[in-house]
Amino acid sequence: MIAACRLWLLAGLLGAPAPPPSVEPPQAEPAPEPASEPVVEPQPTPEGGSIEFAVPPPSQPGEGPDEEGPAPAEPAGQWPDPGQAPSDGVGAIVSGAILIPVASLATWVLLDGKRVNADNGNIPIVVTGVGLDAIGLGLIGLGIARRIKLRRWETAYRVRATWQGNGMLATGALALNFGVVAALSGTLALTNQTSDRVGYGLLAGGLIAAGAIAPPMLVFGMRRSRRYRQTGGWVRPPLPPIPTSPSVTLIPGGIALGVRGQF
Repeated sequence: MIAACRLWLLAGLLGAPAPPPSVEPPQAEPAPEPASEPVVEPQPTPEGGSIEFAVPPPSQPGEGPDEEGPAPAEPAGQWPDPGQAPSDGVGAIVSGAILIPVASLATWVLLDGKRVNADNGNIPIVVTGVGLDAIGLGLIGLGIARRIKLRRWETAYRVRATWQGNGMLATGALALNFGVVAALSGTLALTNQTSDRVGYGLLAGGLIAAGAIAPPMLVFGMRRSRRYRQTGGWVRPPLPPIPTSPSVTLIPGGIALGVRGQF
């Protein structure tokens, strides 16, 4: 710019026209660059290293502490587990069936052919015998009601109930109790010499009941009862086989062979 002005002044002094000074157009300033986000460098630890954050590996499905795998689906076509079988009522039926004849027989033996009146003092014997017979009838009714309930349970779950051992346990317990009481009563009757026939009868019946009937009934009853608690007291029978028969049918142009079954 200064050199151009000097040339113009020199041309004016010499009398020759000089070219006008050239003016350079102003140049546009470059646009400012957008400010970049500051980069945060990790702060050095006192030992001079940098802090590094470990990224945990992706967890597999079902490995997390709070995650549970899908519940196993119940296999299709299977009946639900019926659980423990209800009581079969055999124990109550057996108890009632034993109590009624035993009470009647004991009443007849204790009366010893005497008439029932207040003078003989045998009215309490008759009342006790009748009460025991009524209890026996009630036990039989309770056992029948339990049997009906068990049959309905078997039909609902398509299972078959197994033996529970209640009947044998009831028979063994009653035989043991009756045997001990009868043997003691017979011994007292023979000692007091009140009636030899009654004494010998009670003693023989008590020994047979307590020594020959009660032990095997209790042993086998406990085995069945243990099996009942372990297995639930039921088994599911297999499906019956379907009877099939071959069939031959004439069709246009040949013969069709097949199998026919009845459900």
